[in-house]
Amino acid sequence: RDTLDLPAFVAECAEETRALGSVTVAETETRAVALLRAEALNQLLHALLAQLDLSAEYLRRPHLVEGVAVTEGGPRGDAVRLSIDPSLDYMAASGAWTREGLPAEAGLLVDGGRVVARTGSHRMAQYLKRPFTGLAGNLVLPPGTRGRDELLARAPRTIEVKSFSSLLVSRDTLTWSRELK
Repeated sequence: RDTLDLPAFVAECAEETRALGSVTVAETETRAVALLRAEALNQLLHALLAQLDLSAEYLRRPHLVEGVAVTEGGPRGDAVRLSIDPSLDYMAASGAWTREGLPAEAGLLVDGGRVVARTGSHRMAQYLKRPFTGLAGNLVLPPGTRGRDELLARAPRTIEVKSFSSLLVSRDTLTWSRELK
């Protein structure tokens, strides 16, 4: 059985790091504004949608419930207003019916940065003794009141996120970690 030679492994890693040439640690900026491009925002919103599903509550995992803020510290700009709509033409999640064959409904999920409704199957709603809403479909996030140029001009430091290399959501702690591109 092979065993790991830890000192040799560490020496090899150090040598590879030195071979990179000049390596510097990025400056930490606590007041930088993150500007998300559409792909990154899409990933983030779909992770949020998973936290709004009734199945997380049924499985006794952490989840977001009605009345809870979706951002820490409150909105610093336009408050989040997120809805779901099954009737948008040419969209992937459009359809008149839920996966269970019941009528799909449009509705508001987040308003003013707070959860107002959640998605979930009829079965999960029955298990949790909640009314079935039929909320299903495509996520809809209206544009904010400021354009990209105005946002960049107002912030002293900006990090523009093109996409996430990975977006990991811990269902146990409701914490998010990500690697930016």
